[in-house]
Amino acid sequence: LESFAKSRGPLGLDEALEVFRRRCHGVGAAHRLGVVHRDLKLHNILIAPAQRSDTPFSIKVLDFGISKLSQDSQTDTTAAVGSPMWMAPEQAQKGKLTPATDVWPLGLIAFRLLTGKSYWKSGNVPNPPIREGLVELLLHPPEPASARARALGGVAPPPGFDAWFARAVTRDTAIRYADANEALTGLLQAVAPGSM
Repeated sequence: LESFAKSRGPLGLDEALEVFRRRCHGVGAAHRLGVVHRDLKLHNILIAPAQRSDTPFSIKVLDFGISKLSQDSQTDTTAAVGSPMWMAPEQAQKGKLTPATDVWPLGLIAFRLLTGKSYWKSGNVPNPPIREGLVELLLHPPEPASARARALGGVAPPPGFDAWFARAVTRDTAIRYADANEALTGLLQAVAPGSM
């Protein structure tokens, strides 16, 4: 998906929603089993030719190598693992993991697909310093998605996206969408209520 996003630039709403829907289908299946991926990012999502004639492409979620059962993380905090530009704050701080942990990068990926930019300022420069990314992740209050897209020179996200994004990337896991399925439903209700 990284190469696809780079070559295509910002996706239109319908195409971005289709990618998001398919990605959440796979991640949501893992969440129903209590599995937290812990390393969702564009590089770990494969967009491939469709195997059926009724769909333009297929999405496969790859690299469950550092995934963890959420029930295991309830009794033991996890080591900080994952990709700094995509990981949720609780991963960087050795917090307890739930499927909501994967919602954080889903929000960042949706922002990237719709705007053509990484949400993190440091993610829009070659070889971003990890320290700057972690400072943004852990210390800076998240800016509304539309304001950040404007500041970065990206395409404005659709109306309704700001509220969805704020809930997807809140540091408070009690407020964040509980899993990929809830995040998908929330996104469709926020930006494309007729597509439900």
